[in-house]
Amino acid sequence: MVAPNLDILLQKLIFDFWAIPCTFLPYASQPSLASYAGRGILGTYEIDVEALDGSIFSDQRTIFDVRESEFAVALLQGDHIVIPYDCNGVPKGEYEILDVDNNGGGQLCCTIRVWEGASGITTFQQQRVVRQRRPRESRW
Repeated sequence: MVAPNLDILLQKLIFDFWAIPCTFLPYASQPSLASYAGRGILGTYEIDVEALDGSIFSDQRTIFDVRESEFAVALLQGDHIVIPYDCNGVPKGEYEILDVDNNGGGQLCCTIRVWEGASGITTFQQQRVVRQRRPRESRW
């Protein structure tokens, strides 16, 4: 019996429905190449840890899933992803890949974090600041 190809039978349909467009910046995996367009599924999972005193530390893990078959060279830690908007049309920004895991079924799960750059301000925050700047009106 031949095992089913999950990448073709399952992943393609899921990604055709849920994936959003993005731009990959291959700083680590292919440093001599320019950025290129792609797609993936953005997700966030909560991490809640209860301390001994009953308080809760709450954080989140943001991931971006991609199909392994859509890449000639796999993504690496240090590559960046520019996600212009999520599936709801909410602006996102630039992310750095922290970790890449292969699920064995044709999918790469990239753990990502917002890229803050040298300024320490996220690209999303920069977009919001630019949009909010207006000429000041005189109060007098």
